[in-house]
Amino acid sequence: MGHLCCVTRPAERTLRFLPGSSPGTADVRFADGRPFHHLDLTSGHHVADHPCAADLHRGEFTVRDAHHRRSVRWVGGPAKDLVLTTGYAREG
Repeated sequence: MGHLCCVTRPAERTLRFLPGSSPGTADVRFADGRPFHHLDLTSGHHVADHPCAADLHRGEFTVRDAHHRRSVRWVGGPAKDLVLTTGYAREG
């Protein structure tokens, strides 16, 4: 049986990025207000972990320039095994 390397499909999730305690930081929360993780982009790069039952979400965030950033999330454990890559661009 062959091994499926990659599957690309649409996905959607709402996260709220609230201002953190200092410039360049944010408090990331799920849409229902539960905490997800802290985000600190002051150095241009940040890694954040979020345990989810027996699975682990690890996000790596990189600032490319003043208008673009990228996140790569690895999700692994008994219930999940995936990589989510997202590019962000400032509008306007």
